[in-house]
Amino acid sequence: MSINYSWVICALECAPNIDGREKVVTLVYWRRHGVNAEGIATDISGSQELEYDESNLFTPYENLTQNQIINWLEDNMTPEQIAALDAILETQINEKANPTIVLPPLPWAE
Repeated sequence: MSINYSWVICALECAPNIDGREKVVTLVYWRRHGVNAEGIATDISGSQELEYDESNLFTPYENLTQNQIINWLEDNMTPEQIAALDAILETQINEKANPTIVLPPLPWAE
């Protein structure tokens, strides 16, 4: 079963000022989204700290792009961490597609 995975950036936490630079991103709140070919989807939420490095090229907050934040996020996670998130999403999608436990309506309820 093919699953497409993507990142959703929910919020950015910033330090007001570091070394004269304003709104320095220090924490990314994210969701990892997975959806299979049948449209069954699920998400995992989390956050990732970012280390400030004055030697890195600084992008003003107003000029940041979602792709840039996703690159920072992936650069600060190991491939194993991302694979573990994807494995959880795959398990959840498979459970939704083929539930091992169901919760039917009560027989006396309408």
